[in-house]
Amino acid sequence: MAEVSLSAVTGSEDPLDRAAMRRVLEGHGVTVAGEGATSIEVLHLAEYHRPSLVVMEHELPGTTGLEAARELLAADPQPVVVLISHDPHHLSPSATAVGVATVVAHRDLAALEEAIAAAVERLRTGERRSGLDRRSGVDRRQHQDWSKVWAQRRSGGERRRTIRRAADREAAEAARPTDSEAGEGPAAP
Repeated sequence: MAEVSLSAVTGSEDPLDRAAMRRVLEGHGVTVAGEGATSIEVLHLAEYHRPSLVVMEHELPGTTGLEAARELLAADPQPVVVLISHDPHHLSPSATAVGVATVVAHRDLAALEEAIAAAVERLRTGERRSGLDRRSGVDRRQHQDWSKVWAQRRSGGERRRTIRRAADREAAEAARPTDSEAGEGPAAP
């Protein structure tokens, strides 16, 4: 049987964390197609490269990793998404409801290695995300309100406008002077 070619997009504000993600992914034979420092960059990279795996931190500049995962999976349900969080136990129920494969603790390299190994195995065997939550044994498809699901789905144009608005907000926040900069000018007469 031919080896399945897998690609990934990673997201972390810290270049050292992105390098660690890259090492783990490449150790499992996954090609890293792109690395983003913000959630907006991760969404753009995922839209462009259409990876089979997305590994990103929850605490990214822009929107949260959970919101980025929601946007990503609404546009393309195929990638397996792994989130990294400082509080994975608190985030896991929300992430699972969105369709995230797993949430691991920040800087827990062993847990990241295990999560990526499991994701790669799922992808290589052809198993994609299903409605069955293997942790709880509950079929989430039975509990969804489909009118809400369809209302939340957006066209490509709406998704791009949402991403642009978030990028504009991020740029406006970066351009705003900080408190220390605001107080440093010539004294008023």
